[in-house]
Amino acid sequence: QVTGSPALQQTLRNSGARLIALSMGGFEFLRAHAPDLVPQLHCITNSVPAPTLAPTPLPWNPPSFLARGRLVHDKGFDVALRAFARITSHPTAPQLTITSDGPERGNLEALATELGLGQRVRFTGWTPAEEVPQLLNEATIALVPSRLKEPFGLVALEAAQMARPVIASRTGGLPDIVTDSVTGRLVTPEDPVALAEAMVDLLSDVPRL
Repeated sequence: QVTGSPALQQTLRNSGARLIALSMGGFEFLRAHAPDLVPQLHCITNSVPAPTLAPTPLPWNPPSFLARGRLVHDKGFDVALRAFARITSHPTAPQLTITSDGPERGNLEALATELGLGQRVRFTGWTPAEEVPQLLNEATIALVPSRLKEPFGLVALEAAQMARPVIASRTGGLPDIVTDSVTGRLVTPEDPVALAEAMVDLLSDVPRL
């Protein structure tokens, strides 16, 4: 709304209101699209409470990918399914869990069937916030395959808190949280081949994890 409405930009400029970006990705987006507002712009990142549950060692028997978030098109879960379908022959026999719910669930379940993923993929539905740390403890690697320019990326931060490497789209605020080749991997959005390559890369480099 700020970037698309000249009238709103003018109102904000005249009011002297402070504008808060939730990530440096958001800050740079606003600077590029509404440069006149930069003097009023600040970056204050989101946060989540520290979990009370301690991270456990990464499970490898079998390894499990976790994709979590509202099941809508912008989140790119179809990309995760197409990427996962490319690596099902990996010798570690990985699994994929997609948790939460949303209007795309039926389409995603149908896609999983079309891709022949069978029991290798689980759709678990909505998970209460207090159960998320345990859910992450059961995962080896978290996936955040968003198409959207995420304002921040709380799912990636929650995974990091539980010492889980994250493979995320290089978009929006996600690079603020995931450092490529250090705390996970960043890949081109909407590219199942690149996502699959990153998945195999981490599965094949246990010492780095």
